[in-house]
Amino acid sequence: MQSITKGLLQLPAKFPNKKILSIDIGGNLAKTAFYIPKSDPQFQDHKSFEILTKDTIPKLSNGEMIYLKSFPSTKIHEFIKFAKQHKLIDKDSQHIHATGGGAYKYNDLFEEEFGQMGVQLKKHDEMESLVNGMSFILNYGKEPAFKYIQGEGKKYLPRESTTQFPKLLISIGSGVSIIKVNNFNSFERVSGTMIGGGTLLGLANLLTGINDFDTILEMSKRGDNNNVDMLVRDIYGDKSPFKDLKGDLLASSFAKVAFDNEFDGNLRFDDISGKYKKEDILNSLVFMISFNIGQLAYMTGQLHQVDQMYFIGNYVRGHDLAMERINFAVEFMSQQKTQAQFLTYDGYLGAIGAFMKEFENDTN
Repeated sequence: MQSITKGLLQLPAKFPNKKILSIDIGGNLAKTAFYIPKSDPQFQDHKSFEILTKDTIPKLSNGEMIYLKSFPSTKIHEFIKFAKQHKLIDKDSQHIHATGGGAYKYNDLFEEEFGQMGVQLKKHDEMESLVNGMSFILNYGKEPAFKYIQGEGKKYLPRESTTQFPKLLISIGSGVSIIKVNNFNSFERVSGTMIGGGTLLGLANLLTGINDFDTILEMSKRGDNNNVDMLVRDIYGDKSPFKDLKGDLLASSFAKVAFDNEFDGNLRFDDISGKYKKEDILNSLVFMISFNIGQLAYMTGQLHQVDQMYFIGNYVRGHDLAMERINFAVEFMSQQKTQAQFLTYDGYLGAIGAFMKEFENDTN
């Protein structure tokens, strides 16, 4: 079991009069969080930054703002160019707070690019950064957590329900890590799987030639997995001997393709052999991977006697279908007794947690 021995990092009454920069470099995406003091000339152009970054944590309780932005991890030079172009590091900067595997992978590159400026890459534990990020959002976010229910959409949760422990934090990156959070100062990794966002990207690229995450999720919403997946009714017809097995339940992902004698086995990206639509294939992939993640999370929760589950990561961030499918899995496995929960700014928890380390000596 790991613990944050110095205790929960608190939001300071006032940010220091200097720029602060952090980055969480995962297998697929690098997420950054940064702060520009109001006295800095660049702050006058903060509206432009909001457009550039898309995601901004507006007006915290201390009146400050944190900007958020993501980059493909394979194009880390784009982040470096962005940081230099917009002068996110200056003479008062001593370090860039970093977490994730890429903090080690790209350490030499960061030293080469920023070392001459006297700026070091300060590495932080990945799980600790996630838990610190979660505590930040739950304690300081305006509407920190929500559920996503099919046909109803997003339902924000009352703040008091987010303070209960223990919790499971299911971080969906290239793979999946499941962290049991006993309280904001104590946590442990209890499970995980290699089937995650990286799996979706890889299989989508192999099957459809599409490897842009947002495009995959957007196209999948227009698809119908029933055209490629085998359902219960495909096996039993309308005479299933099991009353709980409804005909429209998924029996086997992609099994209709496996038993299609007319399919020549050659996938051509232009038309998927003229028979299977990319949208249907992507919808099936999202369903398959999301259901497995939700199912594993629920079973892990049962093993550790935890009902409250937060799913985080860019896999679910703003992606309705992924959230819907994960929640379906949790509701199905729990017989409607438990629902999946999601966090605002969840894809940036690691970057936000690393960002908060700037205040560690001030708040503990």
